[in-house]
Order: sequence, then structure tokens, then C-alpha cells
Amino acid sequence: MLAYILRRILATLPVMGIVILFVFLLVRIAPGDPAAIIAGDYATPENIQKIRVGLGLDKPIHVQFRIYVTNLIRGDLGRSLHSRLPVSQLIAQRLEPTAALAVSTLSFAILLAIPLGILAAWKAGSLIDRTVMVFAVGGFSIPVFWLGFLLIYGFSVKLDVLPVQGYVSFREGFFPFITHLILPTVTLGLIYMALLARITRATILEVLQSDYIRTAYAKGVRPTSVLFVHALKNAAIPVVTTIGVGFALLVSGVVITESVFALPGLGRLTVDAVLQRDYSIIQGVTLIFSFVYALVNLVVDLSYTLFDPRIRY
Repeated sequence: MLAYILRRILATLPVMGIVILFVFLLVRIAPGDPAAIIAGDYATPENIQKIRVGLGLDKPIHVQFRIYVTNLIRGDLGRSLHSRLPVSQLIAQRLEPTAALAVSTLSFAILLAIPLGILAAWKAGSLIDRTVMVFAVGGFSIPVFWLGFLLIYGFSVKLDVLPVQGYVSFREGFFPFITHLILPTVTLGLIYMALLARITRATILEVLQSDYIRTAYAKGVRPTSVLFVHALKNAAIPVVTTIGVGFALLVSGVVITESVFALPGLGRLTVDAVLQRDYSIIQGVTLIFSFVYALVNLVVDLSYTLFDPRIRY
């Protein structure tokens, strides 16, 4: 078991190395000069070159990469090219809204999607099954930004029961905290929930057609026991895998959702950094997202041992 954990941890290190290299190169081959943006529209070429030298952008790209990796090993994500504040400080300031949205979205999706998927599989072919699948297909097809604006129009503009935009910290009151998260959570969680419900239904249906399930029925085991004791545990690995893989949808959706609802999180920080060509912030936020994604998938891999004891060996 310990060897398996160590192998999975070591396997994530090359992935993070590739991510660091890819992000570093991607933001530099994209069109645009951050020094020219900082200097303004009326800057002279001498002023722009002076800013490039001050930012270290005049050095060869391999030298920039070596300096960046060296600082990264020390825990230094660099400084913003515009505000000159440490990137780690800017990320820490924006972390709470993104973390709150991610946790509420995961909870919302998992608590609703898995029961809906189980119910659809248990009542396969019925009206309940068709209704759940229509809902899942619709949720997976609707663009996140369109759904966000639709919910704002319905619940904030027309009904005036929920805030339009913004974020209130948990420390300022539980009720304002929750009310400001409801619409972003539903907007972001719907696509995640649709994917998870479809996978749960398909996996449960496949397990219910297995020989040992028919044997359990032949022995007189109650249908509910067959479903929750025999089928559900054996169908858990694909479902848990989908939760980990679908986390990528959550990361990408955070950027759009925070922009729609004006949440001061990492998504908004990323959008602003891209528009300003702020290399340091883009790299820092991308690395944070990549690390969290790798950590989630590591936890998912390790959780397999809870459902299939053979993996422990």
C-alpha cells in the first residue's frame, strides 16, 4: 500500500514539470508585449526597452526559464508586472471566494447527481429515467455564461430574491455568504452534475447486468440490498474517477462564472492578468490550479483502495 502511494506521488512530479514548462512558453509566444502595455500608448521605444530590462524580459528565454524555476523551488512565484506585488500575496487575497465556490459546487453536484443517477438506473426505461437523462443532457449542453445571465435575470432582476453579483465573506455573516453563492454554485454545478449523473446511471446499469447480481436475486436478496450493498460499491470506481476528471470542468468554469457574477476570486485574477499580459500572475495561478488538479486526481487514485482491495496489492 505504501509503495503504491509513493508511486502515485512520484508520477505527479513529471506532470507538474511539463505544466511549468508549457505555461512558461505559452504566455511568451502569445502576441503582445507587457512592457509596451505598462508603458502606455505614448511611450517611446527607449522607455519600453528600459521597462523590459527592469522586468528581465530582455534576457534569452532559457535564462528567464532558469531564473523562474530557481525562484519557484524557493517558493517565490515572482512579482506582478503591473502592481509589483508578490504573486503569492495576490493569490492569497483571491483564494477564499474561489475555494468557497469550488467546495459549494462540488457538494451541490455530488449530493444531487449520484442519487439522480442511481434512481435513473434503478428505474431504467421509465419516465423518471427519461426525465433525469433529459435534464442531464440539457445541463451538459447549456453554456455556463448563458445560464449565469439567465439565473441573474430570473432570480435577481425579476424576482429580486438573490443578489445579482459580488461576494460576502463567511466572517461577515453566514446568510449573506450563502445567498451570494447560490447562483454561482447552481450555474457552475449544473454541467458538473449532468456529467456525473450520466456516468453514475451508465455504471450502475452495467453492474446490475452482472452475473453476481443475478445470483443475489436468485438467493432472495432484497432489491434495495442488491442495489446499495452489491451494485453501488462495485460501481463506485468509475464514478469517483469521473469526479476527479470532471474537476477540470470546475477549474475552467470558475474563470467564466467569477467573471459573470463579479466574484473577486482567482478566475477574475486570471482574466485580468491575461488582458494585461502579466506573465507572473498567469503562471502562478495556472500552477496553483494544476497542483490542485493533480492533488485531486491523486486522492481519487488512492481512494480506489477503499472500493477494490485488489489495488492494495
